[in-house]
Amino acid sequence: MVADGLAAGFVAAAAGYMGVPLIGTAVIGAAAVLASQDRLNIAAVLFVAVIGCEIGGLGGFRIGYRWGRQLLEHPGPGLAWRKKAVAKGEAVYQKWGRLAVFVTPSIVSGALEMKFRQFAIWNFLAATAFVLAVGPIFFSLAKIDRTLLEAARDMGATPFQIFREIIAPLSLPGVAIGMIFIFVAVMGEFATAVVVYGGKASTTGTVILTYYVTGNYPFAAVNAFMLMVAMMMGVIIILRLVDIRKEL
Repeated sequence: MVADGLAAGFVAAAAGYMGVPLIGTAVIGAAAVLASQDRLNIAAVLFVAVIGCEIGGLGGFRIGYRWGRQLLEHPGPGLAWRKKAVAKGEAVYQKWGRLAVFVTPSIVSGALEMKFRQFAIWNFLAATAFVLAVGPIFFSLAKIDRTLLEAARDMGATPFQIFREIIAPLSLPGVAIGMIFIFVAVMGEFATAVVVYGGKASTTGTVILTYYVTGNYPFAAVNAFMLMVAMMMGVIIILRLVDIRKEL
């Protein structure tokens, strides 16, 4: 059961980042719900989903790089729409650069011939942010006692009132945990840039590493301290807004 659930999560995450709509979110959410029932381990679910998204994204990129233009510009139904989608994708990449990976399918990145190593880094960041946002929120939502919802309906509460008074407050721990995971992961991410892209992609971590390697220890120390303070302040602000221990 556990192996099958994790395998399904991996395949769905890969398919979602390869271009199949909605399936990744649905299955990752379902796996998080099973984890809330102690039928799966939430850490294993998140880890497998991130790896699946990364592999699926790389596969989608390769498909787009090799056949993307041919598929998108091939004569047939929807040709005008497909050409318009390509034009919009190009505009997004021109405006946002590498950040466009967060909002465009991997096939589009390949079709627009983004550098593979650069895509691998930003796809990993996007996958991490996606999984760490979806997983904890679904996990938290699944923990809500359904008797509370039924009692609210019996008392005549509207769906909006139920969401505002019950679902939103009780799901805040999952939102806060996801925010902390994403914030810390993105702020401290540099290992992927070093391993995959040889350190040529500029992140906060690689800047600190460059200062350290070149013997500029004061600047390395200052930047590392500022990064640590920024991370601590971000986490403290989130914890001030939501008392995770109390809510859970």
